[in-house]
Amino acid sequence: MGLVEETKKQFASMNVKAELKTIIFDRAVVDLTPQLLEIKNWKPDLFINVGIGTPMYLIGKQAYDVGLIPATPMLISYDAPPGRSTGRTSARRARMPRSSFTTTRP
Repeated sequence: MGLVEETKKQFASMNVKAELKTIIFDRAVVDLTPQLLEIKNWKPDLFINVGIGTPMYLIGKQAYDVGLIPATPMLISYDAPPGRSTGRTSARRARMPRSSFTTTRP
């Protein structure tokens, strides 16, 4: 995924000492509980939700349901529709066949 690779490049160029954990899933998947529990057990400092549309909403809702957020801050990769985001970040919208989410920790 472009965002993950770009983040890795930026971390390297700025000498950021952090781990990225990325999980890629098919857009048709609606239950992300196992993946979110795996991430929760990893105890990340930041949860980056790069899902687009429905996957973005499902990731956010299910991350809340399992207790990952709000204990861990979540960054959404684009301007989500009103009522569906916990934060706002500008990014170009793109259609992707798969979605992913990434977490970081030092």
